[in-house]
Amino acid sequence: MVITLDSYALAVASGLLFAGLFTLPTAVAAVTGLSAGGQRFLKASALATSYLTAGLLYAAAAYLLL
Repeated sequence: MVITLDSYALAVASGLLFAGLFTLPTAVAAVTGLSAGGQRFLKASALATSYLTAGLLYAAAAYLLL
């Protein structure tokens, strides 16, 4: 959408927001540490992510074929 609006300021703001939203949780976890529940959640998420990604890619491919 930023490209269609032809606004460099909006593109820079979007990039900074995107980078900040990914960096902030990592920085907070690095400084404060993770609880046991947080570690269990991350382990379960890491195990499920590859299957979720594969399922979404197959669904997108099926949608494009139909």
